[in-house]
Amino acid sequence: MRNYTKHIKDNKELLLFIALSYIDKALIFLVPLSILFFYDNYNSYNDVEYIYGIANMVIPLFSFLSTYGFYSYKESTKREEEREKYIMYSSLLILLCYIVMFLLFIINSCIEQSKISNLILILVSIRTIYLLYISNYSTYYRLIDIPSKILGYSIFTSLLTLFLLFITSYIDNKYILASVFLPQLLLTLKLKIYGGIRMCILNFVTYLKKALIFSLPIIINAFIVAFVMNYGKVYAYNKLSEYDMYCLSFILRISMIVSMMSSSLIAFYSKNIYLNGYTKNFIIKYSIFMCIAFISIILFLFVYNIYSEKVITINMPVVLILLYSAIHSISSVFDSYFGRNNKNHIILIVSTISCIVYVLFLTIIDKITILTISLSMISYIISYLVIIILYILCQKSRKVAEL
Repeated sequence: MRNYTKHIKDNKELLLFIALSYIDKALIFLVPLSILFFYDNYNSYNDVEYIYGIANMVIPLFSFLSTYGFYSYKESTKREEEREKYIMYSSLLILLCYIVMFLLFIINSCIEQSKISNLILILVSIRTIYLLYISNYSTYYRLIDIPSKILGYSIFTSLLTLFLLFITSYIDNKYILASVFLPQLLLTLKLKIYGGIRMCILNFVTYLKKALIFSLPIIINAFIVAFVMNYGKVYAYNKLSEYDMYCLSFILRISMIVSMMSSSLIAFYSKNIYLNGYTKNFIIKYSIFMCIAFISIILFLFVYNIYSEKVITINMPVVLILLYSAIHSISSVFDSYFGRNNKNHIILIVSTISCIVYVLFLTIIDKITILTISLSMISYIISYLVIIILYILCQKSRKVAEL
């Protein structure tokens, strides 16, 4: 009993971070579903999922600062100064994104018979900038050893969204999208720009160049992963039935329980991983918590189907998507390993080969369904993991041979 209590105390911060991560993701998960609960409006639900899907595919193109932040911190001899430089430049980048959003809005408005709705353009931009804010500020708070702080901001944003959806459900359906995206917009206006404006623009551009060079393979890889994860959702919105869109989006959301556990553990230990590498203690904790997460998904599905009127059938596509999420979470550990050693190009090469497998799978299929989408996803991640493992084994064999 004493050992158990000591174990809890030793891991208090980790357990708090994981608990807040789950609360955060649970609220993010509930936001689109609350549209169904408060309004019973499947069109607006699909609109939000569609906007989220596009934003998830766009955000990797702008997330190079968050990936570079840890590496520049590890290499710097003035780490406190490096932290402040990072957050100032991150804030300036977000301001720059708002300027780009405004310019895109003007350009799109000037195009006659534009196929892109100005409303969709603005909401996708807001969602993308919000994700960029969370990503960049998450890195900053991890570097100053208070990783849970950004979760507080995210949780507050989700709670405010749910509150607005509840209030507007008694007023009018036309406020649904405003209720979802206004809180996200407000949070991104809270920037640490003190001193940032006084910095030389040339230094800002130089920092961005270094970050882009370091992160380019990661950006392309993240874009490929986001494409694989969200292609089905976007395709279902445009081609498949309303129920198929609902099922696919729902399963992708609950599969986040596994990926969330993995990302929470890696996020909490990210600073130590970059400074000290992977430890036996981390690997043991990672394995235990991942097993708990996967079991939780299975239990959640059974409980949901008992109480929900719209049952999710546990069939082959569901199993494959959950399996994809589990394998993808494991493979993310290798991403951090290569990033720490500044070998991000390996991840890019492997991801590109796996993406070719994914595209070829979809190309040879006559009719795309939820089953074929899930099969293509699993083909992508299995080929990805197999190639990564083979590469690492080859590298170890080569080192042994050199000895």
